[in-house]
Amino acid sequence: MQIGNPTTPKFTRKFQQSILILSVWEVATGRCVKTFRLGETVRWVEWCPNKSLSLLAVAVDSDVMLINPGVGDKLIVDKTDTLLAEAPEESKFSTNERTTIAAQWELVDSEKWENGIRILIRHFKPVRQVRLCNT
Repeated sequence: MQIGNPTTPKFTRKFQQSILILSVWEVATGRCVKTFRLGETVRWVEWCPNKSLSLLAVAVDSDVMLINPGVGDKLIVDKTDTLLAEAPEESKFSTNERTTIAAQWELVDSEKWENGIRILIRHFKPVRQVRLCNT
């Protein structure tokens, strides 16, 4: 299956049982341009449809990882990092208690940041699929 963000080259995703490493492949050349060692089984990968962001959502066991793959336009890659570097002010959003219990958002440590992981969303049960919407 081919997936891609309109502002970046086309890339592909492949699924196998027990994938612990996520690879980003350029479809046009068949070249692996980036790998992420996640250490857990990857269940789903989704590109962000918003062409002004460089972002992957990756379902890994009971977590969703927001990853900046660092491919494509450097300005967009940098903008994505700037956006995800800090947590939003709590006064700018509200969640109900049920949502707060179901999912916890976490900023990551420097080791995960260096590996492209920007935010972890921890769920109370395994995540099998992720959908990103362009709003």
